Amino acid sequence: MLIVGVVEKINVDRVAIWVEEQGSYKIIRLRSPAHIEQGDVMCWSDGLEGSCTYWNATKGWNAEVSVQAQDVAIDLLACHLRGSVIFE
Repeated sequence: MLIVGVVEKINVDRVAIWVEEQGSYKIIRLRSPAHIEQGDVMCWSDGLEGSCTYWNATKGWNAEVSVQAQDVAIDLLACHLRGSVIFE
């Protein structure tokens, strides 16, 4: 199953993607110099953890990312973006 989310927050190399279907954020770290902006639509295969490939549907490129956290509630978002949380 393909998951679609929208980039909402960026902090240095960590990116928070809002996944409407799941009602939570996914935090990724880009492993490439790909340019990403708020509002970009990102797509990936369901269930991927660790290192994997995400597709930026807005800009038309694939990038290697490292999944940092899944199902992050909005009240924990700032901690995850700073990297001060021990990830699930």
